[in-house]
Amino acid sequence: NFAFDDFGGDGLPGTHDLGEANGRWDPGEPVHADPGSVEFRSDEEWALLLGYARPLGERGSLGLCAKLLRQRLAGQGSSGIGVDLGLHWELPGGFELAARLRDAAGTRVVWDTGAREVIGPRLNLAAGREVGLGSASRLRASLEAAVAGWDLASGGGEWHGGLEYGWRDRLFLRAGSASGQTAFGAGIGLHRFRVDFATQPFHPLGATNRLSALARW
Repeated sequence: NFAFDDFGGDGLPGTHDLGEANGRWDPGEPVHADPGSVEFRSDEEWALLLGYARPLGERGSLGLCAKLLRQRLAGQGSSGIGVDLGLHWELPGGFELAARLRDAAGTRVVWDTGAREVIGPRLNLAAGREVGLGSASRLRASLEAAVAGWDLASGGGEWHGGLEYGWRDRLFLRAGSASGQTAFGAGIGLHRFRVDFATQPFHPLGATNRLSALARW
């Protein structure tokens, strides 16, 4: 119920554009909000992943990942269970190919309000190359495409690309783009354990941060 200027989508008076003087708010029209009436809410997501992989010959590997999802959004909570499948293949010259089918069987999500939803399968295809920088350092470049469903033309695609610098497999620095949004990250590895942090500081809804811990055996 905020007051607004009914100027249309361009936000300018007297241009007679679509939405001007129609009696309702349209995106782009100036809003006069009482700061005391504005409420800020956050989105918090947790995921517990358990993966298993086996080699396919000398260059490939096939993996399965089961995941438990929890989310808190604007005071409401949800839980979900899903399965991902992955395939990784190494090529000569440091090149790599990978494919992942996320939510392969459809991930069921139940909210504490009683609402239910299903996250449909999503196919990720990726290519990368790793180049050695001396005896202790390496540089990896990667490009990934994600498509919802099986329709490559209208399935709602996303693009991800980035660079990773690694030192002795213990320190990692990363920079990239997630569908046009700049992202940065860093990681620390110790034997079979690793902790990673990633951030999108310029996300339209505010900074988005992700923290993960990994253990291998």
